[in-house]
Amino acid sequence: MAYTDEQLIELQKKLDRRESLNKTIRSLFLKKEELEKRLKPLDEARIKEYSDVEKLEKGGIKSFFYSLLGQEAERLKKEKYEALEADEKYQAVYKEYAALCDNLGFYLDDLKELDECEKTLDSLISEKVFLMKKTRHPLTEETERTEKLLTALSDRINTAEQSVYTAKEIKEIITELCSILDEIYYPVADRSMEVKNIDPMIGSYVKRGRSLCKALDEQLKILEKQACDSEAKKQIRELSLFVDGLAPLLPEKKVVTQVHYVYGKISENKRRASAVEFMLIEFYNEKRSEFFDVKKRFIEMVTQAKL
Repeated sequence: MAYTDEQLIELQKKLDRRESLNKTIRSLFLKKEELEKRLKPLDEARIKEYSDVEKLEKGGIKSFFYSLLGQEAERLKKEKYEALEADEKYQAVYKEYAALCDNLGFYLDDLKELDECEKTLDSLISEKVFLMKKTRHPLTEETERTEKLLTALSDRINTAEQSVYTAKEIKEIITELCSILDEIYYPVADRSMEVKNIDPMIGSYVKRGRSLCKALDEQLKILEKQACDSEAKKQIRELSLFVDGLAPLLPEKKVVTQVHYVYGKISENKRRASAVEFMLIEFYNEKRSEFFDVKKRFIEMVTQAKL
């Protein structure tokens, strides 16, 4: 592919806005996740309210009961009002969510266009670097050093990206453990004694809990190898200690104090998992910024080199 230095300069100018665009996209994704969390209970409430209306309209025990009291029409009116209110709350947040998704789509299309620009620029830069090496240009050694640095940074970015994904998996596992421990804790706490004949349903939760503990332990080992941030590694070790203590505390015969201990600790470690995820995301973003800064200087050096 033939190139001119003017082409290189023009493409680089286009790419200068990419990092700010990436920050905007990251911010929008976080907002999107937040809105999705708000939408879920609103949608569930809306579905429940409309289901109540449908049951009353179709008839049944509930409808029959209100008809005996002479309150069927009044109750139906109330249920319809509650359904409408729940739907309005959902629609208000959904409207914001839909607008955000539209904006996000626009920015992602813009980023895709910049990615194509980068591919073209990389191809042209590679062509010029090849000619610099071929003609033994004075900047050849510095060019080679920078290329090695960019490769190393790229490797670290890839590792950091994998670690962020693993951290998200860990947080999801701990969240699921939270819900399982809810199901185990309350029945056991109510009995205030060691459970000798375990309820079959609780038994299934215990089995699932053990499986999750094993998966969590495996994911933590992977994450510990991936993590470059020292503070994140410290938090990961704390999480590992928690998991080591968690597995024995889910036997088929559970003592109330043991289950209570796990129940109390899980929230603390859920926060720790979120902290690890945040640190790894920060590390990933830091390395990306460093990579783009180095690459920008590299492109400027190659562009300005006279052959």
